[in-house]
Amino acid sequence: MGVGVWGSRKAAPYRFLIPEQWKADELSTAFLKVVGDSKEAISMRKKARELSLPYKTKPGQITAAHELAKLARSPGSSL
Repeated sequence: MGVGVWGSRKAAPYRFLIPEQWKADELSTAFLKVVGDSKEAISMRKKARELSLPYKTKPGQITAAHELAKLARSPGSSL
């Protein structure tokens, strides 16, 4: 989708609740990739904004439920 990055590959996905697993240099690099002024960051924010437009009219939990239902119906789904 091109709208995010791993915050910490060493701490993800299951050890994210243990702050000792996070490293400041990893997280700061990830944050800057998303919120910085680079072309990559600007592109991610633009894509995220565009992806959000169809969902602005409904509450998040309803939208999430609809998206999960669509994924579950798709061929080869593991949901």
